[in-house]
Amino acid sequence: MKPKTVKQHRKNNELFERGLALQRKGEFAEAGKCYLKIIASDPKSFDALHMLGVLGYQMDNPNLSVQFLLKAIELNSNNARVYYNLGAALKKLNRFGDALNCYDRAIELNKTFAEAHFNRGFILALMMQIEAALSSYETAIRLDASLIQVHWNKALVLLLKGDYENGWPLYEWGWRASQRGAVREFSQVLWTGAEGLKGKSILLHAEQGFGDTIQFCRYTQLVAELGAHVVLEVPAPLRQLLTGLSGVAEIIEAGSALPITDYHCPLMSLPLAFKTRLSNVPFSAAYLVADSSKKHIWRQRLAHVRGLKIGLVWNGGFRPNQPEV
Repeated sequence: MKPKTVKQHRKNNELFERGLALQRKGEFAEAGKCYLKIIASDPKSFDALHMLGVLGYQMDNPNLSVQFLLKAIELNSNNARVYYNLGAALKKLNRFGDALNCYDRAIELNKTFAEAHFNRGFILALMMQIEAALSSYETAIRLDASLIQVHWNKALVLLLKGDYENGWPLYEWGWRASQRGAVREFSQVLWTGAEGLKGKSILLHAEQGFGDTIQFCRYTQLVAELGAHVVLEVPAPLRQLLTGLSGVAEIIEAGSALPITDYHCPLMSLPLAFKTRLSNVPFSAAYLVADSSKKHIWRQRLAHVRGLKIGLVWNGGFRPNQPEV
């Protein structure tokens, strides 16, 4: 190298290291300036183009991310990581087929790339190719069992498939994956379904959204039928709706002082405790009853409406998980 070239090369290396440090601290705009300075002197810098692509993803600009990552691939089409990152950007653009091709290419270049197998499974699950998604998740786990989110996503797919026997045990990985609410410390012993409850008291507590609480509070009667005194802790807005729920001896609002009980159990661990399968999901009939005073109010409001009256109000969300770039 000529002295001027050597000097510029050294300067670009320093800029790149500074960019990485800024990127790690979340100072994305400043990191981008470092990478763009490198490109200004060396338009064929694969590393700078690659990192600009990653920054685009991190700054929630997937189109920009794709632009830079494609330029990086023009310079080096044998780098598994750049295809992996391109797949993540394309996924954000809902270009699932293109994203899948990128993960396939990343795996072709590096068959032991566990995260690429995971993301491939994630895309396949979104495309409702359930068996193929499970196969990718299982490969990812075999390659790196420490990828907590893979176990969680596999649980969701198994439950979607109706494989409750394997899905509910794996669903407990949600605590490690930070997908089942905040981990709480209890003085009570966790009830797993194996411990006898006759003459004992148990705290059942909601852990996730309103919808999950409404769905899984159906288990309170089953717990009571085992001889337990059932205390149910729920979010304040649901207290009135769940008052009178069969099997509940006491209902308290989340945030209130907890009573002393023998056991505790999260609501969404009850299907595992009761070994729930598709054939024995409890209560096909209604288990929640509308407040009589509110029923009266709505009868008056709708008295002028003729014919069958059906009211539906619902809102929900889905929080899929995949490794970040």
